Amino acid sequence: EKFKEVDQGGNTRIECQATANPEPVSYEWTKSGDATFKTSGKFLKLKKVSHTDSGEYICTVNNVLNPTLGVKSERRGNSSVKISVRHKPGVGFIEPREPESVEGKSITLICGASPSGYPDPEFKWWKS
Repeated sequence: EKFKEVDQGGNTRIECQATANPEPVSYEWTKSGDATFKTSGKFLKLKKVSHTDSGEYICTVNNVLNPTLGVKSERRGNSSVKISVRHKPGVGFIEPREPESVEGKSITLICGASPSGYPDPEFKWWKS
């Protein structure tokens, strides 16, 4: 599984599938861009997810080769999955905050939200 969508507040469990001979001796999950995230085990388990849990997770698998007439060595492989958390957009904003315009000249306003929401929300302009 290379991509997984999860509802905000929900739980997810993703298996790191690996085949090796001999069998893998360890599984470690990390998150791209987050040096503090590290967990062990064949399954990545995330509970009560929020938009900050979105991202790429990498599973690294290790096994040890110990040949009868050779040197013991460790082999490593990895795979990744992208997780996107479905959530509502946060507080809306318009930039610049205090726009100034000159008659006859165009002005660019940017409408957004923070966090932006997933899937990407659609913003509409209207004149009141």
